[in-house]
Amino acid sequence: CSFATLSLLRKKRQQGELRCKQIEVSSETFSWTETLQSAAVDETVDRIWLLGNTSTGVQGLCIALRQEDCAHKIRSCLSSVKLSKEKLASVVERDLVSNVLVNGMWGTYRHSDVTSSAGHVTSSQGHVTSRSAYVDTLTRGDLSSLSWIQAPAAPKSQNTITCEVSFASLNFRDVMIATGKLPPDALPLEMQGSNDCVLGLEFCGH
Repeated sequence: CSFATLSLLRKKRQQGELRCKQIEVSSETFSWTETLQSAAVDETVDRIWLLGNTSTGVQGLCIALRQEDCAHKIRSCLSSVKLSKEKLASVVERDLVSNVLVNGMWGTYRHSDVTSSAGHVTSSQGHVTSRSAYVDTLTRGDLSSLSWIQAPAAPKSQNTITCEVSFASLNFRDVMIATGKLPPDALPLEMQGSNDCVLGLEFCGH
């Protein structure tokens, strides 16, 4: 048995004081979006820090904005507790893109494209291979946690039809439900299944 340690060293860049804009992201009020839009195009702003907890989807927002022209400005800090000015200042000084505080320890999250693990879905035992699966968010309101989830075996009865799904879409209503903007019971009663599968109900297959 052998052990190995991998150390990643990051050279601190010598630069002047960065002009930062801190924005508290909320899933209840959206006045912060106007501040974000202004800061994104403001040449006097060097960094935009998105601050939020697990219910705000701040990680997914950061990933999306990192695809835009303002990508070099975007930084995020996800924490379930309110940070003191001193702790937040130390995070800003490190100038890392994604910062996550969980149980008093700092780290980051990495996301995988669900298409890169075809046939592998998430269950209570981890990643398994299954022919029965559905798509849902692992964290309510966080679209970035969208994952394949193992579905229970379909009951065998004359009233049950099993479909082989070739393609499924996430429409606007699905995104609103996944991000917590709409409750799952917003679907018509006849479209609500017996399990948690309420996304991607528009599909083609046989």
